[in-house]
Amino acid sequence: MASIQQQYSYSVKFNYISGSKSIEIEPSQISQILIDYDYDTKNMPIIYITAKMDKAVMDDMLLNDNKNYVTLEIYKILKNSTTKIPQIYIKDRFFYFMTHDPNYTRDIEYKNSDPSKPVAQSNSYREVVIGLLKVDLLNINKRQLAGIWKNTQLINIIAYYTMQMPTLIEPINDITFDGLIVPPCISVMQGLEFLNSVHCFYNTPFRYFLDFDKTYIVSSSGKATLAKGETVETIIIKATDTDTDEGKVQGQIYNATEKVYIINVEANQTSVFADKITDKSYNAIVGISVEGARIELPLNMNNNSLSTKKTKLERIPNENMNYINHLKKNIEAHSMILQINKTDLDTSIFNINKSYSVKNFKTYSGLDGPFLLSRKREIYLPDGDEFIMDTIINLRKIMS
Repeated sequence: MASIQQQYSYSVKFNYISGSKSIEIEPSQISQILIDYDYDTKNMPIIYITAKMDKAVMDDMLLNDNKNYVTLEIYKILKNSTTKIPQIYIKDRFFYFMTHDPNYTRDIEYKNSDPSKPVAQSNSYREVVIGLLKVDLLNINKRQLAGIWKNTQLINIIAYYTMQMPTLIEPINDITFDGLIVPPCISVMQGLEFLNSVHCFYNTPFRYFLDFDKTYIVSSSGKATLAKGETVETIIIKATDTDTDEGKVQGQIYNATEKVYIINVEANQTSVFADKITDKSYNAIVGISVEGARIELPLNMNNNSLSTKKTKLERIPNENMNYINHLKKNIEAHSMILQINKTDLDTSIFNINKSYSVKNFKTYSGLDGPFLLSRKREIYLPDGDEFIMDTIINLRKIMS
């Protein structure tokens, strides 16, 4: 079996852009970078940078957040490579937000600062957390949508609404509309939700995410849909007992023969979260349309044998009775979450278009099987001149 162990480190460049001037925030000033990809509740990644900054620069950022921006570059380096050539992971412009108040005595404190500097210097530093949102992604998603479509396929409408960025679309349950009116929608996501309420894209809830390099529209089935140039469909998570050495293997393993990535993780680096509340609230779902059509489905969860029948009522939009399956799958999918923690990964391989399979340790062997990527958090920490990354990954169990 042709397997290659891969371990990565990272380098970072962070700059504050004030007009035509660029102010570098030195990597030594950065104590942590957190990139949060919440695929269940957000449509794009959010970055949080914790840094010790000159108070004058921080004040300038606070007072000019409506016109200035920052740039962030992150390069990944394969540690066990002879060349160690940095590869671009992120290189973009970002809007930023900060929760601190500006310094109201700044004019006195910075009185003797160097006038040649683009921003006054105070020689006094303060730790601050800066939130970042990619400029292009915000501009794309906040587009207002509306339209009247005649004799048009659903896939063509979706493609038109998402054409501002390369988009990976899992094949949908297509349909041709003789006539369709899309009401005013304040974002692309809202427009897609309306289209899905008229005719379901998939037999499971759709997922829409604007990543740094492409947009994803995929189902919640766990099926892999590869982008151009990708070859690996499946990522296997192996959670091993602590008395073995397998889980101590750092980074990831690339199996070229089977075209899979294998992540070995020790049992004590995993957590299992089970939804114990939903079962006590309801164990069946009932959908009722505007015209009074009714459909009832049981929820495939770990229902207690002592529980009486309890139903959750939902309104079905646009007489689209298949929509009840989306509501059912969404409830079931949150009944079991597996969280893992691992360092030195190349987390660019973790995307919602991949298939995830868990091979768990003895205690939770019942969790073996397919999962969905729910959330990915990348935590970059200083390690000499470079950064190492700790990764927290949440996976949702796919209920059959």
